[in-house]
Amino acid sequence: MAELASISLTSLENYGYGHHKPSFEAILTLCSTLEVSPNHLLGWSCQEDAEKTS
Repeated sequence: MAELASISLTSLENYGYGHHKPSFEAILTLCSTLEVSPNHLLGWSCQEDAEKTS
């Protein structure tokens, strides 16, 4: 996946282990590669967001 997203494997591992936070651009690149929304990638849902603001 790192190769497909043009992100180094080390960076991807650091994101996964919580050692570093990905940049906005890295998040968008991963979303594009995985064909998912940023909300999905980050584990957020529109329903959860609506409940938090209520």
